[in-house]
Amino acid sequence: MSQKNTIIIVVAVIAVLALGIGGNYYLTKNKSTNPGDQNNQQNQGNNTDPLAPVTQEEKDFRAKVLVVVGKVNAGQRQEGLADYLVLEKENPNDLLLLNNIASLYSDFSNWAKSVEYYKKLIAVHPQYTPAYRMLGYIYWYHLGNDEVQIKTLFDVGLQLTDNNPDLASWMAEYYQQNNQADKAIPYSQIITNALNKK
Repeated sequence: MSQKNTIIIVVAVIAVLALGIGGNYYLTKNKSTNPGDQNNQQNQGNNTDPLAPVTQEEKDFRAKVLVVVGKVNAGQRQEGLADYLVLEKENPNDLLLLNNIASLYSDFSNWAKSVEYYKKLIAVHPQYTPAYRMLGYIYWYHLGNDEVQIKTLFDVGLQLTDNNPDLASWMAEYYQQNNQADKAIPYSQIITNALNKK
């Protein structure tokens, strides 16, 4: 198997994992453990906080998105992308929707559009670390492996996520894979600090 095919397979597996994580995050983000919170959920409105309770309108929108997820999972990816783009007009900040659009554009090797949607996703959901990882893989494997671009993306992500060790791990691995272990040290230190806090 050629190195290019191996890279494509790795990116595809990561995309599937990110989609699964994103879907799980999306589906579980608003579950309330306190039944009394139901009234609070109705008063939240269209809150852009991904952990905020959901209104009935948002639940209805989620159901529409999940119908399209089913269509995509059944192999109707081009039709699914068209449906996602229509739904985006209704709710342009939806985490699962933006993630799935970006992922499908990656599946179609439309790197510019995939980058555009991962950047939109990060802009409205900066705590959602899989978006940084997927964007990093696109920069690394498909858009010339620009170290400055990748480092800037992850350094900003680390600032916005309070040094999320998942992002630091990605950067440490990136530098290891590119035979620049010395540049991995600051990211390894972030991981160590996170482990020491536990």
